[in-house]
Amino acid sequence: MNIISSTGLADALPLALQVCTGDPKYLHVQPFTKALAVAVVGQLGTRAHADRLEPLLADSTVCLPAQVQAPGQPPAVVQVRDVALVVMLSLTEQALADYGYANAKMATPRTFHLPSLYRENDKQRDEAIAKWRAWRATHK
Repeated sequence: MNIISSTGLADALPLALQVCTGDPKYLHVQPFTKALAVAVVGQLGTRAHADRLEPLLADSTVCLPAQVQAPGQPPAVVQVRDVALVVMLSLTEQALADYGYANAKMATPRTFHLPSLYRENDKQRDEAIAKWRAWRATHK
């Protein structure tokens, strides 16, 4: 996934979609690899690919373990659903901060810096996902 991302290999988009959307050949990929595949979809995909990522909103698998924050801040964890939601928001040209991902950083070339996609707790995630679903219901 890193090679696909760094070279911008658009012809590999179908592979990234297979890896992150449960193709039987890729059922046993590591959560971090799945998250990278989602990021590649965000980099190379279009708005039409948001539908393919939506089932990942139920995937609470940790893809990046707790990251040490500044003193006094709780350790931040990134789940696959965080990455999927941020990518879907990006593909649909929505403001990440409106969904609580104010710390999300874009890396080059046009991919998200995965450690910046953390949330402090599942309640924040659930609220952001509910907001997405409400938006999606009115923007099919």
